[in-house]
Amino acid sequence: NTITTDDFGTSMNTFLDSCVVDSEDFCYIPMQAFSNTLGTMTFDDIRINYTHNPNPILLNITLVQSYLDNSENFTTIPINIKSDGVGNITVDDLKYDYAGGNSSVIVRAHKNDYSVNVTNNITYYYSGWNGVFPDKVSFIEFIPDTSTSKNVTPWKQTSSTPIINFTSTAYGGKTLDFSVLMNDSESCINTTITDANNKTAGSLLVLNTFVNLTTSKSYLTTFGMWGWDDYACSTSASWDLFDPWYYLRACCQNC
Repeated sequence: NTITTDDFGTSMNTFLDSCVVDSEDFCYIPMQAFSNTLGTMTFDDIRINYTHNPNPILLNITLVQSYLDNSENFTTIPINIKSDGVGNITVDDLKYDYAGGNSSVIVRAHKNDYSVNVTNNITYYYSGWNGVFPDKVSFIEFIPDTSTSKNVTPWKQTSSTPIINFTSTAYGGKTLDFSVLMNDSESCINTTITDANNKTAGSLLVLNTFVNLTTSKSYLTTFGMWGWDDYACSTSASWDLFDPWYYLRACCQNC
């Protein structure tokens, strides 16, 4: 009978995981076969396809920065890849995350004949951010049971999951301050926010005023926003219709 099999992958990988290479970086895989009956065993067309995934490959940031410092305008950074062995090298999904920098604008005030002039440089920084709600949530919604409910949290907020999780993308060398504004209020409702699951350390939101959620956040720093509503309303008040908009703002610190 002729038996064809290609089921050697698991045993070969197990051997390679613990193999000590020789002086030429080769690993020799022993192969043994036996038969319980008399006859001739023939082995042919043996092929081994070995794929190695070296990801992630990280570039030396010092070398990249040095190359950029000595370049002008649009620059192509050469990346050389080589292999000492025989085979194919496939490169895909190449990503280059650049944190950017800052930029300056020259502002000059002068008389018509330039006999008197004042020149200043204005440097601007990018104070971006990304925000993510919990799964299946796209807005902030407080759902109180009664007109006097206390410590009401937004739907899907938990002690370990903020109602919004933020990541700072403030590149250029400056940190950012992050603040929140509420565009509506009810005298019988207090809304508290904080960047940690600790209400007592939080701040009350004030109508049409930006209130700091957190400060001094550097590039790629993550932080969350937790919120609580406290109700002390009469049953005749419109507490159950309270649904303000929340505006979020990031500003360069000490700019």
